[in-house]
Parts: sequence; structure tokens; C-alpha cells
Amino acid sequence: MDSKKVGVILDRLVGEGVSVARAKKGTSILVERADCAQFVSACRTVIRSAFGEGSSLDKAISGLGDFGLLATAEDAFGIIQAARDAWAGGYVFDVKALARADVEADLLEQASALLASGYDRAGTAVAGAVLEERLRSVAPSWGVAIQDANSGKLLTMEPLNVELKKSGAYDAIMQKRITLLGGLRNEAAHGNPFEKRFDVVRKMIEDVVDICVKVNVK
Repeated sequence: MDSKKVGVILDRLVGEGVSVARAKKGTSILVERADCAQFVSACRTVIRSAFGEGSSLDKAISGLGDFGLLATAEDAFGIIQAARDAWAGGYVFDVKALARADVEADLLEQASALLASGYDRAGTAVAGAVLEERLRSVAPSWGVAIQDANSGKLLTMEPLNVELKKSGAYDAIMQKRITLLGGLRNEAAHGNPFEKRFDVVRKMIEDVVDICVKVNVK
């Protein structure tokens, strides 16, 4: 979900929650049961989408009682206020991005382990796959398509690399680094002659780690 859109929705729900609070205090027309249920359900939906299922805020709002009760809607109002403040304060991280980072770290550890065991080709292939997936994951935010318009197949590393550089995701120096790493990956993955080059592959893995840190969504 787009970050700006989440902020707008949270602000809107907080605004709607003001009516709930006024109704609770008897300073406005009583909120109907259906209105309460709709408000609480909307709060739960946006919290689950933005913060992730199982997050503390998701558990808090999912654990509320009858969604049709004014008291429940008032509790949801407090939760959605906390969600809005957390989002606006920058205390929320992209759950998918964090999960992807964990996967990348795990795969790169595997690549290092393969290299240490003498499997230079396999370590290179794994590291290259991580780099290609990183490019693919950031491409949409930079306006770069990840599929070929004609065949529908996913673009490989170098086409993505070229388009990301054009889009301003990074400079020509980074592009050249990625091209070199992609060349190593192709040597290893496509059955070409591949001599054991421990130092070269170790440097490749270090470079992939560095690029994964520096190449991000827009």
C-alpha cells in the first residue's frame, strides 16, 4: 500500500472517530450500530494492510468485542489514533522490505557457505540470483517494467540494470558494477568454463551485499 495513501486513510478514519467520541459523550447524534461496525471494520482493514497481520495494532483491534457497540468503536478510535501517530512519526517500516532483507541475508550466507566449501560456481549463482531479485523488487517504484512487453517473461539482470540506470535509480558506476557481477553470474549459471576463483567470488558476494543496501525503492 502506498505510504501517502495510508496516511490519508488513517487521517480520514481519525476524523470519523471524532464522531464516535462525541456520540460517546452525548454531544452528537447517537452513532448507529451499523456505523460503529463499519468504522471498526475499516480500521481493522487498513491496520492489517499497512502494519501487517499479527502486528501489535492488528492484534489489539482484532481482539475487540462486538464491532457494533459504541464502546468498541471508541476503543477502535484510540487504536487508529495510535496507528496514525506511529505512521506519521516514521515508526513503521515496510514489512515486505524487511522480510525481503531477511531472505537476502539468508541466501547470501548460503552463498558464502558454498564458497567456503569449495563450491565456487554454486556460490556465484546464488549471489547473482539475489542481486537480480533485488533489481526486480525495486524496479516498479522507479517506473521500470519487470516483464517483457511482448513475451511476458521476466526481464533478466542486464535489461533491468540498463533501465534502472536510465530511470535514475543509480549512476553509471553502479551500472557497470552490476554488469560485471551479472557476467560472473552468467559464467557460473550457464555451464560456461568456470575456474575456482575464491577471492573473486568472495568479492562478488561482498559487492552484492553492498548493492542490496544501496539500491532501494524510490
